[in-house]
Amino acid sequence: MRGYFFKSLTGFSLILLFSILFSCGKKCNPEFVGTRDSGDIVANSKIKPISGGLLGNFPNKLTINAAHPYSDKISYSINDSEFEPVDYNQYSVLAYPLTVNTCAGIEREVTIDNTAQTVLYKIKISQCGDSPESVYLENYVLVPNIDGYQVTREVEYNNI
Repeated sequence: MRGYFFKSLTGFSLILLFSILFSCGKKCNPEFVGTRDSGDIVANSKIKPISGGLLGNFPNKLTINAAHPYSDKISYSINDSEFEPVDYNQYSVLAYPLTVNTCAGIEREVTIDNTAQTVLYKIKISQCGDSPESVYLENYVLVPNIDGYQVTREVEYNNI
């Protein structure tokens, strides 16, 4: 009888442990997972740095134009075309590194005011607040050339 009790208790403990560890994904469902771009971000564009970790020296923000030391380390693609070096006469690259949970939706919006020569880059992250794992994203976007513009970034984390 005593052996049965301990086996039952052990089995129950394992079931309880697994349900606690793996149930948070079922409770948390962001509206979407991945990224959504809007505003003045070049549609269907992808940015590819020559290697990861470029933003390590600029942990908070970065605007890459032709004069920037990293300008030759970034390539881009539009509509899944071949990646090619960024034409900085036509485009700029905005970056803002993020640490997000593995189940997250990221909404990115860029608004360019050509009259005031300002740029507002808004990032809204919806993520599971109790997720035990997170990832680091360098988070690049391609925008029309904004050389000389004042860039402001707003980041909002929403734990759901």
